[in-house]
Amino acid sequence: MWPAGSLEKKVQCLVSIGTGIQSLGQFGDSLIGIGESLKKIATETEKTAEQFARDKMMLHKDGRYYRFNVSCGLADIGLEEAKRKNEIAAATDLYIESQEVHKQLKACAMSMLGSSNDVRVYNVMDQFRAVARSMSNLEIQHSKEAGLRAVLRMHSSPVNAIAYSPDMKTIASGSVDGSLKIWEIGTEKLVREWNDGTGPVNAIAFSPDGKVLGTGSAGSIGRLTNIQSGNTHELQHVGSVNSIAFSIDGLFAVTGSSDKTVKMWSVKTGFLHRLLEGNTRAVRAVTFAERSTILSGGDDYTVRIWNSESGMVAREPLLRCSSGVTTIAYSPSTKATVVGCDNGKIRLCMNATSVKMAEWTEVGGHTGAVTAVAFSMEGQNIVSASIDGKVKLWYAGVGVLSLVKELKAHKGPVTSVAFSPDDKTVASASSDKTVKLWEI
Repeated sequence: MWPAGSLEKKVQCLVSIGTGIQSLGQFGDSLIGIGESLKKIATETEKTAEQFARDKMMLHKDGRYYRFNVSCGLADIGLEEAKRKNEIAAATDLYIESQEVHKQLKACAMSMLGSSNDVRVYNVMDQFRAVARSMSNLEIQHSKEAGLRAVLRMHSSPVNAIAYSPDMKTIASGSVDGSLKIWEIGTEKLVREWNDGTGPVNAIAFSPDGKVLGTGSAGSIGRLTNIQSGNTHELQHVGSVNSIAFSIDGLFAVTGSSDKTVKMWSVKTGFLHRLLEGNTRAVRAVTFAERSTILSGGDDYTVRIWNSESGMVAREPLLRCSSGVTTIAYSPSTKATVVGCDNGKIRLCMNATSVKMAEWTEVGGHTGAVTAVAFSMEGQNIVSASIDGKVKLWYAGVGVLSLVKELKAHKGPVTSVAFSPDDKTVASASSDKTVKLWEI
């Protein structure tokens, strides 16, 4: 396929990447065994690579040709065997971290850059490693788990929070190690990651226009980050920031903290707009209900409704539970509110923000604490998550929760769930370090 002539004179750097060196084993005595071995030889690309290196020796001598191929651990793994991705990842990691390959990577990076600048060289080497590892960090659904479309595995610590962007182009995730990642939906590729150094990420949310990412951390700081520019506003508390949400118009963000306070912030300036006090213990969940209404819940076993304009509690309390309130969601479409609790109960109210006495229905949703609840866009369905490792889909169109589907979603506690804006997919995050996307 290499054309005749002097093309090699125009090549600055050529990189060849293999798929692992195959083990041919014994030919055997049968015609079938001999045929299989000959087939392996015919498809063994390492021989082709070696022949190319001999034919284009000048590229190799000049440091313009590099071949990378995992030498051990992939001998018996075929290209189609995605289910053995953990073995592929381990063998790849071992290969790229070896001393000899490290030298090759550095030389290749210098050749590509035409420079020996250490910072630039090591940036390119990091990209090499990311590409190599990403080959085994995406698992597209061919699994026994019904409805599972993709598994995102780039986190090295438990994942605490996830959120879809309103345009459904990306999904964001935050981890115990403080890392934040943004993934492209459809390809499920990791497109951006960073760590702001404020500690474990507890909460994450997109603004309604998708331009700002709100986060809450165990380090007593929330952040509003402009995704395009990277500019941030710090939202200061004196305790862990456990929850964050945006107003429907996107002008304000609200945070709930272990310091027993709820705070309302200007998204544009990051300035504190309103301090809401009255909770007697840690606030674990907050959300906007209407433009001037905020709901909060926490370890004092109550759900409170606040007037954001006056900073006063509108009704005291909206709900008293028999255990801590861990999560709250509100549907603008149906005006319904759903609450999850430490005791595994889920409670639904169709009129929580009206002047009438709130009427709640209750189901024993999970066998462990409920960690997250979310409404579908049209408000007819609810998804819940729990430390029991399950994700459950509920129908709530008539004010009564009816179980539609149950997923044994993760090997560890499920920490967060979210509906996609088109209501076709649910994302779940877990302490097992994965994010999973489910078709519903």
